[in-house]
Amino acid sequence: MVNQEFVKEFIPAGANPETQRIDDAPAPENDSRIVGVVGDVRQDIYQPPLAEHDWLIDELPMKIRVDMLSNMTLVVRFDGSADSIVPALRSALHDVDPTVPFITPETMTEVISDTLVFERMESWLFGIFAGLALVLALVGLYGLLTHEVEQAKRDIGVRMALGATRDRILATIMSRVTWMLAAGAVAGLALTVIARKLIGMVIHFEAQHEAGWFSLLALALIAAGLLAALVPAARAASIEPIEALRNE
Repeated sequence: MVNQEFVKEFIPAGANPETQRIDDAPAPENDSRIVGVVGDVRQDIYQPPLAEHDWLIDELPMKIRVDMLSNMTLVVRFDGSADSIVPALRSALHDVDPTVPFITPETMTEVISDTLVFERMESWLFGIFAGLALVLALVGLYGLLTHEVEQAKRDIGVRMALGATRDRILATIMSRVTWMLAAGAVAGLALTVIARKLIGMVIHFEAQHEAGWFSLLALALIAAGLLAALVPAARAASIEPIEALRNE
């Protein structure tokens, strides 16, 4: 028995697999013949299906049979809930051999969930650290802009005394912040592409496939930065010119 991936890889296109033989014996007349094709089964959740073939267990040496049977898992496709199929499975297994222990079965969803537990933990940790990094970046941006507004209070007062409107002051500050955030986002994307091999050692990362997501992330960070800058910018635009000059 061979799987569909075996047919794709080794059987000529258009040929009937069940007429083919596998060159696995010293004499051509003893070569194994393909008698059927089955669907692909992934042996590793992280890898695509491999080309496989199986013989009847009666044709294998006894040692291989024992080793295989001791590690064999029965897979059953069914409709409905798992609890409804367990009694029937237990009864069928005991009818075949009452000495074989019946282990409580698991659904494929449970098997995959247990397999991916570490990946989920990594995702949660990366998400938490990324969230903390974003909060720190926004707090830093807010503090930096507040400090710059305090330092530029006299300049803002002079501009407003000369006729600059509050909307103009707000637009000037937000424009400057936007350019700063855009430059930072571009630099960050460039560094990400440069360091893609280093990043790939920690997480699965393909720059050409993830470009859209990284662009959206950069835009989201710019939007978050603008929101963080809005409060100090509005505060700067509300400065009274005479009061700002008097304080200087």
